[in-house]
Amino acid sequence: MNVTGDIQVPARLSARVREHFGETLHSPEVLIRTAADVTMALARGEDSSHEAALDLLAADAVVTHAIEQMADDPTQLDDRCAAAMIVLASIVEAK
Repeated sequence: MNVTGDIQVPARLSARVREHFGETLHSPEVLIRTAADVTMALARGEDSSHEAALDLLAADAVVTHAIEQMADDPTQLDDRCAAAMIVLASIVEAK
């Protein structure tokens, strides 16, 4: 899975994205929510291993991809990004 267009994603990162987000990339809103859930689980844990870092990189890559998808419809970009920021802010509140 190549979530960044023409950029080649390292195999381990690509596998971790598939593990957390599945084979099919969903709507930007679903991706943002799932990335927030993954990040909240990491924030609650004590794991500082390379595997946890890979989870965080996967969540970051998917959020980036979701925002790129949102940009495909500029008429709704502001509203969709504002909603995404509310979801992402919940990560801090959950800790």
